[in-house]
Amino acid sequence: MASTSSSFNQGYVYHVFLSFRGEDTRETFTGHLYNALDQRGINTFIDDEGLRIGEEISQSLLNAIEESRISIIIFSKNYANSTWCLDELVKILECKKQKGQVVCSVFYNISPSDVRHQRGSYEEAFDMLEERFQDKKEKVKKWRLALTEAANLSGWHFSNGYEFKFIQSIVDEVSRKLNRIPLNVATHPVGLQARVSDVNSLLELECNDVKMIGIYGIGGIGKTTIAKAVYNTIYDQFRYASFLANVRESASHKAGLVKLQERLLFEILGEQGMKLGNVDKGINVIKDRLCRRKVLLVIDNVDDVEQLQALVGGFDWFGPGSRIIITTRDKHLLTAHEIGLTYEVKKLNHIESLQLFSWSAFKRSEPKDTYLEISNRAVCYAEGLPLALTVLGSDLCGRSIRQWESALDKYKRTPNRKVQDILRISFDSLEENEKEIFLYVACFFKGEIMEYVSKALRACDLHPVIGIAVLVDKSLINLDERGVLSMHDLIQDMGKEIVRQESPTDPGKRSRLWYYEDVLQVLTDGTGTDKIQGIMLSLPEKQEVHLKAQDLKKLRNLRMLIIRNAEFFGGNVNLPNSLRMLDWEEYPSPSLPSEFLPEKIVMLELRHSHITLNKPFKNYANMASLNLSSCEFLLKIPDVSGIPNLEQIILEDCKSLVEIHESLGSLDKLVYLGVERCTEIKKLPSVLNLPSLSCIALNGCSQLEIFPNLLGKMENLRIIEADETAIQELPSNMVNFSNLQVLVLKSCANLTDPNRTISSLPNLELLDISGCPKLQLFQKSNESSSNLELSPKACQDFDSSGIESTHGFPLLEALELSNCSLSDEDLHIFSCFSNLTSLDISRNHFLTLPKCFNRLGTLQKLYMANCNNLQQILGIPSNLEHTDATSCTMLNAQSLNLLLNQGFHKAFKFEVIAPRPRLPMPFKFNYHSKEGSMSFSIGQKFPRIALCFMFELGNKRVGFFACAVEISINGQKASNKEQYFLSVSGDLVWLYHQENLIDLNTYLVHEHNHVEVSCDIFDMVKGADVTVCFSGVHEYKEDEEAHEYQYQYEDKLEIGCCTMPENLRLRETSDEQMQELSPSISSEKLEANGSMAQKNRKTRDIFSDNTIHQIKEISSLDMQLYDDRIWDPMLLECQLNNKHEKNKDNIEMEPTDHEYNSNDISVIPMEHDNMEAFYSSLHAETYISLGDTSDVSKLVYPKMSEETRKALEILKELLSKQISHLIEPTSTTSMRTTLEYLCTLIAEDDDVSMRLKSVILQLLADFTQWSCDYNDANMKLESSILVLSKLQNLEEGVVANKDQFSEVVSIESGLTGQLVYLEERMKELQEKISVVKMNISISEVARDAAVRKKRETFEEGRELKAQRDELRKRRLRLRAEQESAKVTKGYIEDEWSKIGEKFDRILKRFELDY
Repeated sequence: MASTSSSFNQGYVYHVFLSFRGEDTRETFTGHLYNALDQRGINTFIDDEGLRIGEEISQSLLNAIEESRISIIIFSKNYANSTWCLDELVKILECKKQKGQVVCSVFYNISPSDVRHQRGSYEEAFDMLEERFQDKKEKVKKWRLALTEAANLSGWHFSNGYEFKFIQSIVDEVSRKLNRIPLNVATHPVGLQARVSDVNSLLELECNDVKMIGIYGIGGIGKTTIAKAVYNTIYDQFRYASFLANVRESASHKAGLVKLQERLLFEILGEQGMKLGNVDKGINVIKDRLCRRKVLLVIDNVDDVEQLQALVGGFDWFGPGSRIIITTRDKHLLTAHEIGLTYEVKKLNHIESLQLFSWSAFKRSEPKDTYLEISNRAVCYAEGLPLALTVLGSDLCGRSIRQWESALDKYKRTPNRKVQDILRISFDSLEENEKEIFLYVACFFKGEIMEYVSKALRACDLHPVIGIAVLVDKSLINLDERGVLSMHDLIQDMGKEIVRQESPTDPGKRSRLWYYEDVLQVLTDGTGTDKIQGIMLSLPEKQEVHLKAQDLKKLRNLRMLIIRNAEFFGGNVNLPNSLRMLDWEEYPSPSLPSEFLPEKIVMLELRHSHITLNKPFKNYANMASLNLSSCEFLLKIPDVSGIPNLEQIILEDCKSLVEIHESLGSLDKLVYLGVERCTEIKKLPSVLNLPSLSCIALNGCSQLEIFPNLLGKMENLRIIEADETAIQELPSNMVNFSNLQVLVLKSCANLTDPNRTISSLPNLELLDISGCPKLQLFQKSNESSSNLELSPKACQDFDSSGIESTHGFPLLEALELSNCSLSDEDLHIFSCFSNLTSLDISRNHFLTLPKCFNRLGTLQKLYMANCNNLQQILGIPSNLEHTDATSCTMLNAQSLNLLLNQGFHKAFKFEVIAPRPRLPMPFKFNYHSKEGSMSFSIGQKFPRIALCFMFELGNKRVGFFACAVEISINGQKASNKEQYFLSVSGDLVWLYHQENLIDLNTYLVHEHNHVEVSCDIFDMVKGADVTVCFSGVHEYKEDEEAHEYQYQYEDKLEIGCCTMPENLRLRETSDEQMQELSPSISSEKLEANGSMAQKNRKTRDIFSDNTIHQIKEISSLDMQLYDDRIWDPMLLECQLNNKHEKNKDNIEMEPTDHEYNSNDISVIPMEHDNMEAFYSSLHAETYISLGDTSDVSKLVYPKMSEETRKALEILKELLSKQISHLIEPTSTTSMRTTLEYLCTLIAEDDDVSMRLKSVILQLLADFTQWSCDYNDANMKLESSILVLSKLQNLEEGVVANKDQFSEVVSIESGLTGQLVYLEERMKELQEKISVVKMNISISEVARDAAVRKKRETFEEGRELKAQRDELRKRRLRLRAEQESAKVTKGYIEDEWSKIGEKFDRILKRFELDY
């Protein structure tokens, strides 16, 4: 990919090229402008008049244009008369498009409009040009277009005034443009385009607000590179722009912030020599000078909030439309500065990494074939970090494969120094608490759960809550949604290298040991020192470790000890009393060492150990966490009163545990009590007085029958989990748990709640009572209405947005009621839960999902799998993101389409799992396949798409299967999604919206990218037959609206079952819907006249046209209003008011004693006796009334039309056929067409009796339903035949299985005899193996002795060599000293001899004198 730097980065000869008409301005304006530019030091090209020879522009002029950064076009009166000028203009505009050349226009004594539209002198010039170039009309046209385009560019217009001022303004602007040189981005900006696009989308340049954007990530990830590329992309749209690079380093110098402020003002305002003096003055000057200017400002590499406060303190500092981009390693700086728009720079994917590495290592976009494998190894080591990829590629460039292998092996133990220096900048800026936490995580805790790490760090007197938050903000570690800590491999290597450098050659002098070879060396050699604070011994494979009793004891400052995957032999190992945290998996002894003093221990983790705890806990005053999970020999928990500060006790999977000491109930600081899957325990301490308790987990204690008695108000209790227990009754004092948020009682088969204590928990957010058949959450009252026990008044199925639930759970967010025998009446209550986000009503018996579910506006997840009786869906929450309707095989086509469409029309997160529809899908796919894979091409931005897969089950019911959807781009795996399906009946469709488009964009490295989508079944229950029979992709268009899908869906309904033509669609209407549609009609009046059915019942009564006449005198043409979505006479009355007002001038009824008010529904007679006679008389009255006001003098009924009669005969013929023949597709269409046509005719044929009309209308509605039901019955019949056939096959299979079993028994007998022989043979071999093992042990002892002797000899030799080398260095000096000593010795000896001689002479003289 080409560099993103613009053409300014290319080599140019001239700053400015001047295009002008010589005879107009050479000696005047253009000459003066050239002189002013030259005096400012701007290298300007102005052509020599002598160059203009001939018709065609010279190549030298064309080259000059291409070699200039800015072109200034000076339009004057006669500019268009010169073909040279026009050719120059065309070339200049070509350079603008192709090379990004800046073009400015000057209109000198000419109107821009004349240039734009070629008027005045330009019109005259073009008249001559068209005559002159009659055979080159395209060339003239190109000139015209060029003039129009150039006249629309920004520029200057001079008509009068001071010319020198005008020229000065041009020179100033040119100078400003030249000073704004685009930044050098990267030699090989691989993957940069997608990331720049992501940042640009956050900038929203079309918006006029001031926006600040933060770009953050670890060191070397490419933050500055992205910021530079974004700056180059958009800086032309800002008159004022500045890029302040490496603010961290600049601000660290004396008066650094003040100089940065001065630099900012200079780059934006162009004022030199500005001196601010101090930061506070600079803040005010920046605010005052820039508050009305639209600026582009990049503040690069910020590491302190003071830097932001001094340079970009607030949004009001800058003018509308300004954009400020900030890069930092510390996300918290952005949060502290209230920057809400942030972009985290992601590491490069493998394709991008390999490409960038190849450019550095091979100077091309891909590695050499022979280097491919080792290049992939290098790329994996760098883990997508651009800095590391570039450095490694440069270091390895030109080297052999063997040298590559050696270098990569070295990097495993000693990371690359250049990379480490960059990464260490973040570490060096940390405070002591964060540094210690970082080193612990790098050495011990990468990949661990946050809760575990926090406990361990607190045990070492650190502060993990704030410390880990700081490290996350600085991108040194990551914390995913599961609470798992992770970090980039190179950052982890950096942390380990910091520890290694504490003592490069002697591991025993380092603060932390994590490499198992170093740990074993230190422990076996006894070279550990007081500097060791933490040890983690985690062996790659389980092996025996021999330790002496005192090997650990002498590490007097050891605070953290973690041992995993090791088997210890050699007796009890003494532990140092300095320990704060002990995590020893499979601890080999039944108790801790007797010499161990546990006063300092804070965290004790002994999972899967042999511990038995036969003695009470004593002197554990500081212990806060105790984990004894999966200790199979643990029978009881002794007295724990010696652990007064215990906050957490975990006793999971202790299968032999039967007793817990009563003292546990008196730990007033206990926060978490976890006794899970302890299958032998039958009771807990009788009284638990635990005021600090926040969570109690009793899951899987299958023999626990009594819920513990928790005393007090338990104000801190938030979570109770007790699924799959034998608890029979909830305690009455649960009413005191007013702050309880999570209650899980799943699969408690014997659980009851006679005191209805659940209803007293107003702060519940999650309730799971799935599979509790005796827990009657929904109680039947005497009035046979269905009420939730916590909510004495159930919410009914009518629209009342003002309803607020004052009972039950106002804060409930998750409710799980699977397998709770819920009926239709029970579902209405859920509409009261206004905060519900997740609802599980799977495996229940209701028939209809009611309309009131529309009001669950916050519901995001709806699980209703295996609701085998569910037939129709009337209401679906609008914000659902996940819907699971697996095995809801009774759903009708209309509801199934509604379910699928509900998710599909959303262009955001959604997922739907449902039975495979019998009708075509209610939407179209851009790409599809009749198997599990498909492929297509896209551009450089991944579109928003929805994926659809259908699964065909060969055996109609599958207990379990799983599939994986993989998206590959250009052959590289880009995305993978796994989905598990449980208890599936019938074929299945899975529809979901593809997420993580930003990540997918990083794989789009070509102009056209090949995408492959595949769905593969990778796991299923034995004997299952599941295939992917369809896959489809729908691409959302930018202007696509959700309602378009709704229209498509409604069109599909026309061909589905249970439908009729839109103009005659009479749908059943609930009384609640009638209340919605006719709010002005009181329910009391409707009930008094029989027009409302009993509460919560549906009515199938269809109002005939005569009934409508009874309410309003209307003509039969008004029957067109039958096309209302949900037809209701109350609504129809309101719709016909206008038509009634129009007709009442022509139709006047004579008042009688029996006249009723048509607007008064209460007096509408609804009796069905003598109905036809009644409507006939009413019809006659209408004609009589008309006779009083028209020329018609007598009542005349028209005869039945011939068309109606023929249609009735066809209908009669169809009715004579068997229903089975009519249900066939062709007959069904004929029947419906006949009925629809007949309904249209009788609507205008008044001679047809009202009874016949009613019968035909009813027949049309019923036939549609019957055809659907008949087809469903046929399907069930076929299904039952298949099942019975399968049963017969199974019967035969059972017989065959019995025969096969007999054969297997015979084979088993033979194999048993053979096994006896082999076991005897094995015993013989084991005896031989024992002898060999003994010899091996002897040899190992001898070898170990030899190894120790070798090491001692080596150490002795190394020491002797060091002494020898030291003496060698002193050899010359010693020899010099030796010679000097000899000289001195000789001198002294000579002097001594002389003194002796002199003394002798004196004595001789003395003797003579004496």
